[in-house]
Amino acid sequence: MNIEREGYWYWFNNIDGIGRKKQQILLDYFEDVEEIWKVSEDSLKEIKALSSNDVASFVDSRNAEKIKKDFEMLKKWKVEFLSIENKNYPTKLKNIYDYPYGIYYSGNYINNDTLSIAVIGARNCSEYGIELATYFGRELSKAGVQVISGLARGIDTYAHKGALMSNGNTIGVLGTGIDICYPEENIKVMEEMLERGGILSEYNLGVQPRPGHFPMRNRIISALVDGIVVIEARKRSGSLITANIGLEHGKDIFAVPGRAFDKLSEGTNAIIKAGAKITTKIEDVLEEYFDIEESDQFSVKSRIITNQLEKTIYNILDFDPKCIDELEGESKLPIGQFLQGLLSLEIHGAIRKVANSGYVKIL
Repeated sequence: MNIEREGYWYWFNNIDGIGRKKQQILLDYFEDVEEIWKVSEDSLKEIKALSSNDVASFVDSRNAEKIKKDFEMLKKWKVEFLSIENKNYPTKLKNIYDYPYGIYYSGNYINNDTLSIAVIGARNCSEYGIELATYFGRELSKAGVQVISGLARGIDTYAHKGALMSNGNTIGVLGTGIDICYPEENIKVMEEMLERGGILSEYNLGVQPRPGHFPMRNRIISALVDGIVVIEARKRSGSLITANIGLEHGKDIFAVPGRAFDKLSEGTNAIIKAGAKITTKIEDVLEEYFDIEESDQFSVKSRIITNQLEKTIYNILDFDPKCIDELEGESKLPIGQFLQGLLSLEIHGAIRKVANSGYVKIL
């Protein structure tokens, strides 16, 4: 049974025990993936980098019928395998030395000519981090920027959600197979992204999340973007790994500053010290790529808060939750007026209720 060109690359990317380094050795030795498919077992044994188990795995994997069935399964999941020879393989991804020879993709293809920014940060983020991630995702998307992140819990999720609020194109890079949503609670976000964005992974269907997958995933996020915005990161975190990879890739690094002794700000403050651009508003990012005028239109307050009552209550709110009693006391308003203004702000989407903790304002 004959297989097409993409089938050879698919096979090459799924040989047990043959990782990126050994793949490169094989390509250097035999030059072409189709030639590698045809090579004899004796010729493989001559390659010192391959163990006897590698050779046995290699020979056993040459099963054209299985490749055909695998492609049918990909089609069932609406997933496409893109080899480096495929016209839809992301161009920017080829600019790193350890790019994958094939990826799995579902949704809208990455626009290689559009400015792309990663928004990343802590999984266990604060309410402050949630609002900032949503804000940057939303406003970058409004500006026509492709927002990319890792669809992880926390900052990643809210950056994607923010982009979707603006009907923008947002891409999630996974550390699992595309048929696995990790974390599971992101399934609705993932489904929406498949309609109005895209999901990609270098891992085949069925591959479960493993700790080693996520640093590998981070290099892909960095490769695909022009700049990286870090919102809340601990001293040792995956976000800092991505930022450091980004520096190696020559990307622009932006960081939102945090409180001096806050554990969630140790990482972001550290990379600011190391030279990342202090970033507090959308213009701080956009001015690196476009000629723009300073504007306050990014603020929810300037868009929808129109009367003094709402302004009074909004101005005493923060990104840390405040309970109703605390807000009422600080507002010095009669209880009826206070509750009226609070309800109006919530209806307009200027504030958000946080479980039983109280209210926070929205950027």
